Amino acid sequence: MSLLHRRCIHWNQEKLVKMSKCGAIDLAPTDAQPCVCEVCKAAKATRNAVSRTRESFPDTVKPFSRVWTDVKGKVDADFWGNRYVITFSCEVTRWVYVAFCQYKSQAKDRFKEFLSWVKRMGYECNLLNSDGGG
Repeated sequence: MSLLHRRCIHWNQEKLVKMSKCGAIDLAPTDAQPCVCEVCKAAKATRNAVSRTRESFPDTVKPFSRVWTDVKGKVDADFWGNRYVITFSCEVTRWVYVAFCQYKSQAKDRFKEFLSWVKRMGYECNLLNSDGGG
């Protein structure tokens, strides 16, 4: 069974037995003992499912205290000539602020606009995270 399991690209053992009984494959396993395959164990390692609810943040973490940003582009220009999209995402509320610009060098100006918007909403941005792209 172990040899058949390896030769059939690590298929499910119950399926292999069923296929050999109905004649779908010419090989028949000589032993019905389930084999323990280390490759399958490593490849099918399980992990905990992602919960549907957001883990709770401490009460000290306020909205927009941690923000993630990314510059997306270069895309086809729109009517105003914008080729880049900049997003600022709040880690706590998952609220996203989207800004458009014609050049990457305008990203700093859009960030200043975002900071002024956050300040008008009564919050403060303490940490800005990015992917470190150009």
